[in-house]
Amino acid sequence: MGYDRTPDRVLIVHDPATAGGTALHLAIPGAEVIETQSFSRYQEELSKSDFDVVVIDYDLPGTQKPEVLAELKVRDNEPDVLLLSRCHDAATIRRISQSQKRYVVRDEMWVESISRAVRDMLRIRKLEAENSQIRARLTESNRQLEERNGRLDEFCATIAHDIRGPLSGLILKIDYILQRFGEGLDPKCGEMLSRSMDSAQRLVGVV
Repeated sequence: MGYDRTPDRVLIVHDPATAGGTALHLAIPGAEVIETQSFSRYQEELSKSDFDVVVIDYDLPGTQKPEVLAELKVRDNEPDVLLLSRCHDAATIRRISQSQKRYVVRDEMWVESISRAVRDMLRIRKLEAENSQIRARLTESNRQLEERNGRLDEFCATIAHDIRGPLSGLILKIDYILQRFGEGLDPKCGEMLSRSMDSAQRLVGVV
């Protein structure tokens, strides 16, 4: 397909202290992963460049503000968001899911769950980008096809007009001859003129 792009970039804000000292150290093939342990460092990294996926430790002070997620949604390259928390409350998880954010509960398999979720999100994001490029190419191809069809219609209309004029004149002349001199014409000549009239009229119909 010839799909080229820069490496995927993942930004993580996670303090091991909130997870009993467990660090993430995610290794995502083909992706650049930047891990921060404070909200201020996260904001600093976010201000410097764009990211495809952002992993936010929702238990970290400062990350629970509504503005944190709202800020990500208004970025030109809106990243996909994965939230991490030890909260098991079903209502909270449902509320976050309704806002189209992925959510991982910090349980015994949470590190593996985050790694798997990030890989899935990057894969889906890449497919969506490829589909967007395909749609753009199809849209441009359709526009060019419509433009060419329009020029072809104009050409056909011009040709039809140029042909119809002389044919109409020819029909009038044949009709005049048949009406004026029909009885005095040689029968074979009259038949040829009548057939010529029929052929010209059929051709006008085709045009």
